[in-house]
Amino acid sequence: MKDIFTNLQETHHRVTAGEVTLPIRYTDCRCLQAVFALPTEEVQRRLPSTRLSPFRLTGGKSLLAVNCFEYRATSIGLYNEVSLSFPCLYDAWWNLPWAAPLLEKYLGHSGVYVWHLPVTTRIARDAGRELWGYPKFVAEIGFEEKGGRTQCTLAEGGKTVVELALDHTRKEFDETRVHSTFSIKDGKLMLTPISVQLGVSLRRMKPTAELRFGDHQLGRELAGMHISRRPVETRYLEPFRSVLPAGRFI
Repeated sequence: MKDIFTNLQETHHRVTAGEVTLPIRYTDCRCLQAVFALPTEEVQRRLPSTRLSPFRLTGGKSLLAVNCFEYRATSIGLYNEVSLSFPCLYDAWWNLPWAAPLLEKYLGHSGVYVWHLPVTTRIARDAGRELWGYPKFVAEIGFEEKGGRTQCTLAEGGKTVVELALDHTRKEFDETRVHSTFSIKDGKLMLTPISVQLGVSLRRMKPTAELRFGDHQLGRELAGMHISRRPVETRYLEPFRSVLPAGRFI
């Protein structure tokens, strides 16, 4: 398998919290992922550009992806992160129900719009904000094993935002993919292609996860978005490695 860390051209950048070298290397990580259905109108009102079209399911539904990352070894230090994002197409002339979710890995014009991206360190926050325009803020993010499940809790200022508890069965295989993110930097749409190498425990047919909302303002907003109780898909990724390069305006 191709080594994603070879032949990387490095550039050095100063952000408010210190020096950052791009691309950022993530060499030992895990991720809890659960994807939920919600009304398309709830997604559309939160997208920053008409060039982005949310993935469509039947019944006027689209998708919210909740990803909880535990970064145990990276080139900017250890930290945790929670991504709340909407899978989208950009500049799409078609968007048939279920086509984009099923064909995502083969599409060159798809990715996720990063809606919120809390992290646990200032350097991760400042790099994300200043280099990509990611909507990052510093929060408390913890992982624990509870009753055969892995749970991630996101909180800020003593108030819980969201908890994701995920069941997973182990099924190891290796895969290398590119996942793209969309963000707004300097008022313009930016695309960032992230190379990922992973081993996956995957449940598609009977996904099991529980998403709970807290009394934080963002938690209350999520609770009012009519998000499905049952996930469309869950994934437990461990181990995985990734490379985060500079983005490009599109």
